[in-house]
Amino acid sequence: MISKLLIASTTWQRTSGLLFRPRLQPGEALWIKPCHAIHTFGMRYPIGVFFIDQHKKVILAQARLSPLRIALCADADSVVETLPVGAGLLAQSVQSVEALLSASSLALVPVSCASKTER
Repeated sequence: MISKLLIASTTWQRTSGLLFRPRLQPGEALWIKPCHAIHTFGMRYPIGVFFIDQHKKVILAQARLSPLRIALCADADSVVETLPVGAGLLAQSVQSVEALLSASSLALVPVSCASKTER
């Protein structure tokens, strides 16, 4: 379940994504908007990836994208990156992401390159 959604909306934030940041913590996710392709070059750990359409519905999900990979979805409007999704939990995670993005009280946290000591 995602409890903290970081938003990457500037060019630099979208370009760097999770690079130069401490590893995501349980419950955290990064929403990259707009975006239809990501890579994990430079990443040291796998991530879960959810491609989102303009209606905030998940149209493609990858439970575990390993480092040194590329993922894309031409119809996507944005991407949510999470910790890898456990076996058998992908459908539940898709529902969680969609519910979070459609929540009227969604509080977005701007992403920063916070150091590990700030956590």
